[in-house]
Amino acid sequence: MSTAFSTTGPRPAKEIDFGAPDFSGVAIESKCVDGRWRRDARTLAASGWRGMVATRTELNAEDVGVMAIPASILAWLIDG
Repeated sequence: MSTAFSTTGPRPAKEIDFGAPDFSGVAIESKCVDGRWRRDARTLAASGWRGMVATRTELNAEDVGVMAIPASILAWLIDG
């Protein structure tokens, strides 16, 4: 499920890869990157959702509003 939101000004709407009410207001943005995930974190922060950027190997939980987590760990956590 892709979630789109509008930003103010003439820029086009941004989108977030996955967000669902069942996730308690947490959205997930996936990027196959290491170290360059912060631009996508800004997209999540501007959306009003808390979120995670699923990366290749980067793990960063300094900001609980938007975290980077390796996709493999995220998949393991979701699988339960």
